[in-house]
Amino acid sequence: VGVTLLEKAGQLCAGATWHAAGLVTRFGGSPKIKKVHVRALREMTALHEAHDIGLHITGSIRLIEKGNPDRLTEAKQHVAMAALYDDPGLPTTLITPEEVAALHPLVDTSGVEAGGF
Repeated sequence: VGVTLLEKAGQLCAGATWHAAGLVTRFGGSPKIKKVHVRALREMTALHEAHDIGLHITGSIRLIEKGNPDRLTEAKQHVAMAALYDDPGLPTTLITPEEVAALHPLVDTSGVEAGGF
């Protein structure tokens, strides 16, 4: 399958919406989707190293609110599943509210139980 990409800025992940083009989420609801995410990040990283497409690997945090044990269980299950497929250099982990605040100081962590990062 041949693919043609037209990009007027000369950089794939450029402009006001660079985050949309470069955002490769780390959260997947199933092993198949997680594999797609891991492969996409690997491919985008290789493309960036070869052609400087402007990829920014900033990470993302999924917040788990206090008082929601089901959401915390879901996050723990996601981290366990991610361990099967993640790139060892970019593991998915659960982080504390203090770690959330250190990574993103603008987040009010008073209602945060943990974060998936």
